Amino acid sequence: MKKKRFHYFIRGYRWAPENFGASKGLTKDSRKAIPLTLDERREVGILSLTKGPDAAIGYVKHTERARERQRRKMITYGFLSKEVSGRFVYCPQLSFRADASIDERLRVFKKIRAILEETDGRVVTSTECELDGQYRPTNVKENTITADFSRPLTIPMGEKFIRDGLGLDPALAVQTSNFIGDALDLCRELGFRGALLAGHVGKLVKIAGGMLNTHSQYGDCRMEILAAHAAAAGLRAERTEEILQCAACDDALRILREEGLYEAALARLTERVGFHLRSRAGESMEIGAILFSKVYGELGRTAEAGALLQKIVH
Repeated sequence: MKKKRFHYFIRGYRWAPENFGASKGLTKDSRKAIPLTLDERREVGILSLTKGPDAAIGYVKHTERARERQRRKMITYGFLSKEVSGRFVYCPQLSFRADASIDERLRVFKKIRAILEETDGRVVTSTECELDGQYRPTNVKENTITADFSRPLTIPMGEKFIRDGLGLDPALAVQTSNFIGDALDLCRELGFRGALLAGHVGKLVKIAGGMLNTHSQYGDCRMEILAAHAAAAGLRAERTEEILQCAACDDALRILREEGLYEAALARLTERVGFHLRSRAGESMEIGAILFSKVYGELGRTAEAGALLQKIVH
């Protein structure tokens, strides 16, 4: 049976782009209006008048997909820490969809608080150690932070990208924390034939600068690395300066999208990530990486990542 397709329709007044609207339906008689904000209607009008209806319809479809991703996004609750400004604690195993009811949200919130209260809010964030000659940990030190129950916040989840974006079960993944280089050393020592690293650009961007321990105490060069690759891709000096002033990688990515250098800069960045991972992994093990953003989704893959993903999935 042939799959039915929606037909999109664009209508508006030539001299008032903000009055443009969009609708869709299986037939012209069954079409329904697509809700758009004033800015979105203006963009539809401008695209329709300057580039034609196909460009406007493409923009409407992109807007619908972005809304659906937002609706399906997984969220959880956490609490800011008492010790370090900007740090927070949460329970990654508990989450809810962005369109969940208030009852579901309250249930998750109460459950998370109850779990954290069992340890008086104290959470181990990372473990540092030295390795002996047989890769056994010695001089183990736990780094902890404490939840401030008077300061809750919402947190978007990255595991949904691994599950929905890559088709992998997050329960089967191993968390490396910040110790990516040590994890690769152990993989090689244990005889792994390959490893695929999937992580947020805020962490993995540091690998492009040769940092295989991405903890902030060893340096924070995210914007410097992004700015360097953006400038090499042709970004103007004043906009490169804006990237250097950004607090989050998503803000820097927005600038790259506005300047039309999004793909070029990310291609350069991803290539350098692959270079440093291969240098650490050696020739005996395949290594790949997939970078993602909670705002823009998948950003890029190293050369070996696609083949490794297929091996894991199948």
